[in-house]
Amino acid sequence: MQAQRRQEEAGVIGITAVTSAYGAGQRLTSVALEYSEAMDGSRLTADDYAIEGLQITGMCTSDAARGEIDWTGRFVQLLVDGDPASLSLCEHVGRGPAARLSIRRPVLSVTQKRDLVTASGRTAPAFSGRPTTGIDYGIAERFSTMTFTTRNGRKLDYNLYIPEHMVAGQTYPIVLFMHDAGSCSQDTDAPLLQGTGATVWAIESYYSRRPCFVLAPHYPNVCASDDFRVTWEAEATVELLEFLCASYPVDRRRIYGTGQSMGCMMLCELMLCHPRFFAGCLLVAGQWDPERMKAAKEENLWVIVSSGDAKAFPIMRKAMDNLRDAGGNVCMSHISARADAAWLDAAIRSQKQKGANLNFTWFEGRSVIPDAQDVNPGAHHVNTWVKAYDIKALREWLFEQRL
Repeated sequence: MQAQRRQEEAGVIGITAVTSAYGAGQRLTSVALEYSEAMDGSRLTADDYAIEGLQITGMCTSDAARGEIDWTGRFVQLLVDGDPASLSLCEHVGRGPAARLSIRRPVLSVTQKRDLVTASGRTAPAFSGRPTTGIDYGIAERFSTMTFTTRNGRKLDYNLYIPEHMVAGQTYPIVLFMHDAGSCSQDTDAPLLQGTGATVWAIESYYSRRPCFVLAPHYPNVCASDDFRVTWEAEATVELLEFLCASYPVDRRRIYGTGQSMGCMMLCELMLCHPRFFAGCLLVAGQWDPERMKAAKEENLWVIVSSGDAKAFPIMRKAMDNLRDAGGNVCMSHISARADAAWLDAAIRSQKQKGANLNFTWFEGRSVIPDAQDVNPGAHHVNTWVKAYDIKALREWLFEQRL
């Protein structure tokens, strides 16, 4: 009798916490239950399930943990909501040079409140407090984590995305993303999970919109400071890029750089020490020596900061003035970060049409700061990259640059 009952039953064979990339960091968006056979979505409701500490806001069936909604499917996706701390995978500890980022690997407790019926009519028994068995990090999982050894024997960990569908004989651009000091971490995947500065390029590549390699080095400690100094990681990053160009079909005319805060500052130094190495640089929420920046007048730069950023805005404004005085072709404008995506794209494209190779754009007032967030000294700064990498027209501009 017990054997017959088991034969008539079906059940959950895995539970996955599903996360997605956001400008403020990777966060939990759903929980996917995988059943041994297809479930009928019309027989299920969100009230059939519970997740400890989270609210279930919706439910659907599909053929994969991130699959499209279907009438039936072996996966039941539970959309979740909760307080920001319970959804975020990123936990920042400390401030300034001592700041560290810790990546949380949540294990959730899931309950199926009643026996359910599969699409074939078998019973999927109720269960209580079953833990999640894995985490789906989305596009971040398509990066490989490796270690590069420099000529002098130092070790630099890095994350590399390789285009999914490369054509033999064709070369592809590479995007270097360098993270901020607050994302320094012992977790090598922190550059991928701290925001969208790395993953946004990989998402577009995956969908064949702008196929490219994406390089996201892991810097466990601060490597560029406010007194315009960099550590050994700067030249190691250039050496790593040279190695990747020799190892993969990289178009050396289309090496792109972008970085936020500390990463932006280190990119400025790399660009000054290696002129015309980068086809274009998108510099986000950082600053560098205004006097030395005059040497970048022939580079293709787009600088974006918040006007409320106490360091980045005045220092980079001075750098752009110096570039103009040195004979550089500079165009400046300002936009509201609260405008919708279409308006922001139109504003950036309008500025691009002026034909300047040196562009400076700032977000107006406190427009980068959400209404519910307090204005603290760093709020304008860290919210700049939350907004900047979402602007499609900025990404388009970068990929239009060539040496």
